[in-house]
Amino acid sequence: MKNVKILVVCGAGAGSSAILMINAKKALASLGISGDVETSALYMITAQSPDIILTSKTFVEKIEEKMSKKKIPIIPITSFVNIQEISSKLKNPLKDLGFLE
Repeated sequence: MKNVKILVVCGAGAGSSAILMINAKKALASLGISGDVETSALYMITAQSPDIILTSKTFVEKIEEKMSKKKIPIIPITSFVNIQEISSKLKNPLKDLGFLE
């Protein structure tokens, strides 16, 4: 089975997305899933082909507009340091995509 590819999106693709990227990797590990987690600035996401996008509530609408042709789950995360929240919100999309039973 291939690794899940998760894209973490913020305005600049640097500070806050780096924090969420580290904790998304920990959340995947806690679920027993191997995957690639990368960061991206909002303006660069159309060049990406992730399985799942993690972001803050602030960027969901803009991401939906930019990625409207792609059926990619976009998951808003409230606390970028809360691994339990990230794990919990990843479970259903991971199941739907066949990465988790």
